[in-house]
Amino acid sequence: MLIKFRTRAELRAKKARGERAGQVPYGRRLAGDGRTLEPDQAKAAAMAIIRELKASGMSLRAIGRELDSGGIPAKNGGARWAPSSVRGISRRATSDA
Repeated sequence: MLIKFRTRAELRAKKARGERAGQVPYGRRLAGDGRTLEPDQAKAAAMAIIRELKASGMSLRAIGRELDSGGIPAKNGGARWAPSSVRGISRRATSDA
């Protein structure tokens, strides 16, 4: 039980220092030192588009099609944006805003 609490505390501390704690979140990239995170301007722009289209009432699938037609690379590196990826990013974009 003590290990669990220490691990959680350390992960929170890493996040507070701007270091990676798990996967690199969309909208950020790993800095040259391999530890800290820095903003990724291209992905931040995609997040802004998603936020704007979601606020206008567009469906997740329609937002994905819009991103695909705009040539914005999919989150997972695939050919197309999945509605679940758009949903996850839109949730993160609204919590970060």
